[in-house]
Amino acid sequence: MTEKILVKHDGSIVTVLLNKPERYNALDRSMWEELGDVCEGLGKNTAIRCIILRGAGKRAFTAGADVTMFEAERGNPEQARTYDDSMHRALAVVHNNAHPVIAAIEGLCLGAGLALAAMADMRLCGKGSRFGIPVSKLGLPMPKQEINAIMRLVGHARLLEILLEARIFDAAEALAMGLMNRVVASVESEAIATAQRIAVGAPLVHRWHRHYIRQLLELETHGPHAMTDYARESDYQFFDTEDYREGLRAFQHKRPSVFLGR
Repeated sequence: MTEKILVKHDGSIVTVLLNKPERYNALDRSMWEELGDVCEGLGKNTAIRCIILRGAGKRAFTAGADVTMFEAERGNPEQARTYDDSMHRALAVVHNNAHPVIAAIEGLCLGAGLALAAMADMRLCGKGSRFGIPVSKLGLPMPKQEINAIMRLVGHARLLEILLEARIFDAAEALAMGLMNRVVASVESEAIATAQRIAVGAPLVHRWHRHYIRQLLELETHGPHAMTDYARESDYQFFDTEDYREGLRAFQHKRPSVFLGR
């Protein structure tokens, strides 16, 4: 691990820090690769209950892809394809992680950085945060994978507005359009408090709820035939888990549950 991606463990909660504040935490290809590797490894750690994704400093979550590296890393179609493979793998690993992911946003959150935040399960931001996708000013379209992640939050009409106008908008507007879950006074402390509330819940329940919601989104897009018999049957598998039995025992004995993720 380099100093550009830092990982801090605090019990069952892990903070992943994008650490290039001199460039507004903009991500080059090596950072996308490392972010994917780090989050993939965290996803395999069964002791973890929640991941917080942040940017170093107060000026930015991330300004997105590091444009100063484009000539070296995206100078031709072959390079661009390699770069995009690294970026999209990292985005997918965040989105499909075994653990809930919170994006804690302070300052700028632009372009691919907004797509990264959209891959998280929850997004908290400070009142001074700013958002936008100004890629049209670079003569560069946003890839479809990133468009889809943001479009599922705000809808196609709002996303077209964001893409076509390429303007920077504030936290209140981001909340109103559905990009953010909450605008908070202290991003770091509220992200930790949110992660702690998540961490006391049954991890398998969190995992299945996230899975169910994605199945329902597929139904919304593709119609009832998208729900297979296997998917329907999987809805009942939880009743055969230790966590389910532990939750019932804890409720009956009026004590806190101790979930093991099994």
